[in-house]
Amino acid sequence: MDCHINQKMFNMKVSLVASVCCLFIGGALAAEIFNCKEAGEKCRGLPKCCGDLVCSSEGKWNPFVGGTCGKCAEDGERCVKDDQCCKTYQCDKERMGDFNGYCRPTRPQGASCYTDTQCAKGCDKKWYKIYGTCA
Repeated sequence: MDCHINQKMFNMKVSLVASVCCLFIGGALAAEIFNCKEAGEKCRGLPKCCGDLVCSSEGKWNPFVGGTCGKCAEDGERCVKDDQCCKTYQCDKERMGDFNGYCRPTRPQGASCYTDTQCAKGCDKKWYKIYGTCA
């Protein structure tokens, strides 16, 4: 009987040690997964880069490869997504379906467009058309 109780106590101690180890390792892993990334650190979009930094990969964004956290792209610099450009710019692409674009100010009224983000007041187009004009 005494041997049976000792075995239960041993099992409980092992379980407690295993639980503490899992919490420690899990906490470190959670911090790695959820903390924002600093300048120069590898990124994939989640977790986000810290502050005003953006995840960029030399204009060749790939969700499987990721990029590096760095400063936002200025006017004329290559981009793939709008959020890679500095606040006053959008990632302007000539045609729908283009993968890469260049950070530019919004297009002027009357310019050709295919998405609202290309224009200051939206892209005026019919739902069945691909292109419209900036409002």
